[in-house]
Amino acid sequence: MSNSRWAIWGHRTEFEENMIPQTTVPTVSTRQRIFPLHLTPFENYMFLDDRPSHPMTFVIQLVFSGDLNVEAFEEAFRFALSRHPLLSAVIQPAKQNRDCWVSAGDLQPKLDFGGLDDPITFDSGEYIDLRREVGLRIWIRSDKQRAVVTSQFHHATCDGIGANQFLGDLLWSYASRTGGETVKEPIQLDPGRLRARWRASYSVADFRSASGRIQTAWGETAKLLFKPATSLKPPSARSKSHGLASHAFPGVESYKFDQTETCRLRQAAHNRGQSTNELLLEKLFQTLAHWNRRRGAFPSPRSICVMMPLNMRQGEDNLIPAANIVSFAFLRRSRSAIDDPELLRASLRQEAEQVKRDRHRLRFTHVLAASQYLHPKLLRASLRFSGCMSTAVMSNSGDPGRSFYVEFPRHHGVIRCGNLKLEDISRIPPLRPKTRVTVSTFTYGRILKICMRCDPHLFSLGDTQDLLNAMVRYTREDVLSS
Repeated sequence: MSNSRWAIWGHRTEFEENMIPQTTVPTVSTRQRIFPLHLTPFENYMFLDDRPSHPMTFVIQLVFSGDLNVEAFEEAFRFALSRHPLLSAVIQPAKQNRDCWVSAGDLQPKLDFGGLDDPITFDSGEYIDLRREVGLRIWIRSDKQRAVVTSQFHHATCDGIGANQFLGDLLWSYASRTGGETVKEPIQLDPGRLRARWRASYSVADFRSASGRIQTAWGETAKLLFKPATSLKPPSARSKSHGLASHAFPGVESYKFDQTETCRLRQAAHNRGQSTNELLLEKLFQTLAHWNRRRGAFPSPRSICVMMPLNMRQGEDNLIPAANIVSFAFLRRSRSAIDDPELLRASLRQEAEQVKRDRHRLRFTHVLAASQYLHPKLLRASLRFSGCMSTAVMSNSGDPGRSFYVEFPRHHGVIRCGNLKLEDISRIPPLRPKTRVTVSTFTYGRILKICMRCDPHLFSLGDTQDLLNAMVRYTREDVLSS
């Protein structure tokens, strides 16, 4: 097969063009020349797997102390938005009559201001219809001493790192308008590099055999679709307060280990040859297994599976404006493997290292690419009727403040931006049907935090708190009690 024609995919698009080796990355000087952009395989997956009951959106919430300057925040928002074109884009048929990112024109994200106690409300629920609405919503709730900024991002539009890029630009611009220490300007982004997000997230060349043939991924596809993982079993008795209305958006429960405990956890993981994230991953597997066992979901031939997002950016990919440049790894364990702590620990350490090393050869994105271009309708149908792809999602973002792409001044680990101090952060990945719990772990202000959300159709906030408490208890009993 020649490099000039990837006939296996059936269409020549940016996907094909960006698989051909290039010595230069095209640059674009105007927004008009950026769009339209074909969707990458991962963006297409996020778009197709979206639904009103389980929107493919994630939330980042920032809590500040100080008196938020509304005018400065609005100006900073416009500045940040100008640097990230996909946050002002919608999906419509365009080139080759295929779904593409196109400019939303006058349809822009809006800021919703209110008092600190005002609830977050929706015109039509949490769902963001990318054909009619851009993939960003922001609510600001504040008084003279405190401000809470809640951002909802569609995962087809960008990933967590892209969201942090945008938020870092916003906070830098706000700080420059409200005084305080001088902060170095954000890095210069090149909107033209949005086309390079194809090569950053997926290259078909990584899946060529020695003979030059593209290796198929149907075995991995069959595993995902026809060998589902076990779902987290809902409580048998529903709380009287259960129901979507009781889940004040974003419906996240969280736990913070203090600085001393965070240091002890990090040291304990190091002594075991683990990262802190691997330690928490181990505890999540044990928690999920114990939860299901208590509710009669074991024995089961299905394994427990945790889906782990992976950043695919390398080098100059960091100059790409906010976009979705991730893939997923699926870590599966049987009941017997989870019940053996030493085996579980060693296997997770080995697999985590392998996944990080080989993240550009993960089969999942290859499956998406093949499905998108060989059988686009099949991908949509399979996502609608697939079983449980993973029991849970667990995302680790390190210190989110360090991926703002701006070095803000800190005091005791807490960021200062102009007249505000960033006191706390919460963040949570999306939920999909049958994947009933999503977890985010990170460190900010030298404090390790776990955020958790369970499917609000099946779990009350009290149920989510019970599951989180169990994970914390497993961690404490194994690590902090010694």
